[in-house]
Amino acid sequence: MPTIILLDVSLSMSRPLTFPGAGSLVDTPSESRLALAKSGLEVFFDYTAANNRLEFSSLLIFSSLWEVKKTFTRDYGELKQALVPIEVFDKTKLEIGLFGLSTIILEEWGSGMPCQFVFRTFQVILVTDGNPGNGPGSLPHLIQAESTPLIPLPFEHSLHVVIISTPTELQDSLHFYQKLITLDGSGTLHTLEGQPSLKTVQNLFLKLAEKCHAPFQVTLSCGNLNSIVQMFPPPHFEAAKHQLNREAMWDDFKICGFLNTVDVSSPPTMSRHLVLPISVSGKYSENRKKLKEESSEDGSNVENGGEDGRTPSFCVLLHGSIRVENMVAVVQVGPTWYGIMYSWADTKKKANLILALFEPGVHSIPWLGRFDLLGPSFEANPYGDDDKQSPFPVRPSDKRSYASNPVVWIKSGSLQSDIQKILRYARKLPDKMGLFYKVGVYYSVLVIKFPLYEPESRQQELNRIRKAAMALGMMDLLQGLSEMLERECTLLPGTAHPDAALQLTHAARMITLSFDKDYNYNISAMTTNFTSGR
Repeated sequence: MPTIILLDVSLSMSRPLTFPGAGSLVDTPSESRLALAKSGLEVFFDYTAANNRLEFSSLLIFSSLWEVKKTFTRDYGELKQALVPIEVFDKTKLEIGLFGLSTIILEEWGSGMPCQFVFRTFQVILVTDGNPGNGPGSLPHLIQAESTPLIPLPFEHSLHVVIISTPTELQDSLHFYQKLITLDGSGTLHTLEGQPSLKTVQNLFLKLAEKCHAPFQVTLSCGNLNSIVQMFPPPHFEAAKHQLNREAMWDDFKICGFLNTVDVSSPPTMSRHLVLPISVSGKYSENRKKLKEESSEDGSNVENGGEDGRTPSFCVLLHGSIRVENMVAVVQVGPTWYGIMYSWADTKKKANLILALFEPGVHSIPWLGRFDLLGPSFEANPYGDDDKQSPFPVRPSDKRSYASNPVVWIKSGSLQSDIQKILRYARKLPDKMGLFYKVGVYYSVLVIKFPLYEPESRQQELNRIRKAAMALGMMDLLQGLSEMLERECTLLPGTAHPDAALQLTHAARMITLSFDKDYNYNISAMTTNFTSGR
């Protein structure tokens, strides 16, 4: 879950930490509460980098103003470096900090990150010395306000308040923070245990890190082969819609069999998780620490797994096999809960092993039938006939509409890319005539080099953009595209083909004239003497 640190840098954080009955300072005289908070946050970042390194974290400071020291990143070394130059400022205004917190999260992520039943809630960690402040913007003023848009915070989150102070100093202010957590609706309060010192502060942040970023690890097994893996992001079992709990999922995921990718055919899933292999020595931090201590005695090196790069891994074997064979692995994760593992490539050179979880039950995928009744493929055709009919009961034969590439204009870059593609084809007319106009159910005499029938998925650029703009009501976009084509016509070089200017003028004119046409109307190429002889 993405984590944002809200660090108090008011003047009260510069005070040294003392404990009752002691006349001297703890640790060194220069050890302020801000310095102790930095040390604790370094421990927090180290734990997260070792156990949940794919999660995003951010660092924000506040006093009477707020400032983002490091935006959301997975580089925890940069987060630790951002702690070094932080200094104290002026008075404490928690309302300013919460406003900055809401601003950066809503700008970076939006109001939430739901992925069906896995809700990516934010971990908000408020680090302070317990001084609630005075006047407008302080914690007492914020709590006493009748209504404020900041409490509860306007996004899915879990609030953790870490107070670096002694129990005596918290007697007058602790109830304010307890009231803050009550009004927010979700969160916990963390205070020092025992005598305040550098060690107790680091232990406090370590326990918080173990609570927020404990890795979700299970055993993946197939017969006698097994491997310890980590799932990212971890499932959110407290989803009220499904009434799931941790006991509904096993600690040992069992691979039941394998299916061809075409037989699965984009099933509906509840959530998707990245599967990462973990070495035996890296399963628990205690084991890793013990191995490191033992290796320092005998001179060996087990840092970052030691010989893990040369140790056989079933997870790596599984990923490579299903990727080469173009298959998926059916995985049972609970008594009546199934999913599939498949290889997904975000780039041509990098592929990942993904676990997709279905709805709990044995009837999750209709065309596959009951999961508990699936068996070996040869049982469907025991006589070895050449009949290639699918053995699954309800396998649809029609091609789904989402199998082709749709037009997606969520960000401005996608729209700009589609417009630039049209202009590139326009500059290469008439050679790119077939790509400039639509080729499909409606044909043009300019594209006789193509077969008489081509799938609807071959949706070409000009009519593809027109349909998308009409569906979204973006008529100004079509008017602008018409003007751009007219401009391209005037910029054609003297060596350009004569048909290029005719086609650009025709396309610009037909875009404007097609405003009142039907959605399924297609702009065809203009028949000229240059094209009729093709």
